[in-house]
Amino acid sequence: LSDDGRVLYRVNGIARTQHNQVDDYKETRMAIAPAITWYPNDQTRFTLLTSYQKDPDAGYRNFLPAYGTVKSADGKYIPRDFDVSDPNYNQSWREQTMIGYELEHQFADNLTFRQNARYATIKQKYRYLVYANSAANSTVLTRRAQREERTTNEFGLDNQLEYLLETGSVNHTLLGGFDYKTSKDKQLLARGSGSQYDLDWTNPVYGVNVDESTFKTATDEQQNLDQMGLYLQDQMSWNNWEWLVSGRYDWSEVRTSDFTDNSLTQQNDNKFTWRTGLLYAFDSGLSPYISYSTSFEPNLQTNRAPGVAPFRPTTGEQTEIGVKYQPVDTTLMTLALYDLTQDNVATYNSAEGWFENAGKVRSKGAEAEIHATLMDNINLIGSYTYTDAKTESTTVAGTEGKTPARIPAHMASAFASYTVPGGALKSLTAGVGMRYIGTSYGDAKNTFKVPSVDLYDAMLRYDLGEMNRSLKGASVQ
Repeated sequence: LSDDGRVLYRVNGIARTQHNQVDDYKETRMAIAPAITWYPNDQTRFTLLTSYQKDPDAGYRNFLPAYGTVKSADGKYIPRDFDVSDPNYNQSWREQTMIGYELEHQFADNLTFRQNARYATIKQKYRYLVYANSAANSTVLTRRAQREERTTNEFGLDNQLEYLLETGSVNHTLLGGFDYKTSKDKQLLARGSGSQYDLDWTNPVYGVNVDESTFKTATDEQQNLDQMGLYLQDQMSWNNWEWLVSGRYDWSEVRTSDFTDNSLTQQNDNKFTWRTGLLYAFDSGLSPYISYSTSFEPNLQTNRAPGVAPFRPTTGEQTEIGVKYQPVDTTLMTLALYDLTQDNVATYNSAEGWFENAGKVRSKGAEAEIHATLMDNINLIGSYTYTDAKTESTTVAGTEGKTPARIPAHMASAFASYTVPGGALKSLTAGVGMRYIGTSYGDAKNTFKVPSVDLYDAMLRYDLGEMNRSLKGASVQ
């Protein structure tokens, strides 16, 4: 925007329509994200970030029973394009607005201050008929009529100071800071039930009359969060060694207002968490590492069973060992083994339509990943994940020692893309990929399994800047 290059701007935007496998449903999104950066001097940078996103059709939300999908019901299976809800009673709408900034000022060559701030508002509205349950080997679905409205306001501020120093032959990158987060989340969930909402999927009849005046309020709550944190980190380098040590102390206050009984519940928690990691980088490009970390996160969930107290914060600890290999700049391969334990984990109960405290969940597994660029215009990404998850302790009957629902033991993906280097189709990128999602359990009690699935992707993208320089940065995909 300025001749001296001190004022810059960027505009990202998207307009997308995506059809769903269910007939008559689609996802539409319109979004724009302008940003402007200002360099008042050589030591200071300020970036203003804004975005607006609207999803008039936010997608299809529903569930299907085991009988008719992974098991036959009277020898029959539910068609893939079957609509559990009703076209006459369906709304899926979402709107999000964000404004924030990033400020950086360098006081000296080894001393830098940063401040990041962000405010966001998210509004959501949903109306649909949702699957509740069905009898074994039956083709009749019991449904609930459901209306949801949710508004979330969030503000976050992070201040940090970075200091570079040397102690002998050891280089230190010290980072200290203070952050603050506040949010207000208001949710209204009302439901209606009755035999008039039952649907036989072998002969579905749509156009049901939904009378919202008969609905009963399931959730009418507002949660307010205030959280502050102090943190300090030291990243040390000595020859080929890298060692990171950091600590953080959090204070949180969660106030839950239940408007159904005019009650107020306040939770005050504080927790010290820390992490450390050690890495050795061989000259060959091989870098083995080991790390340990703990975590703390307030558990914000208004959609709970009636009378159930707000959930306690989720805490966790993880140990990880692995190796990174970068033989050349354009190729990076990683392999990691991890052991993660989390306490006070919330999980969704689709049969009841609310979240439950699953208790303590332990996950052990392995992850492998490769990113490679071949011949400048061929890119390859591949990954594999193995997960062994178990619920170690819980108050939900019949789930202790079981694998949490919807967590496959094996997942893998691969994607390759090719960009035309020249000629009439210069900058045209074509890509193909495949995703594998392994077998998982369909419920928390592990009464049935969901088979594995293979998914395939294809992509075409063209840089419009090749057609007109004024369109530089814009693309069609």
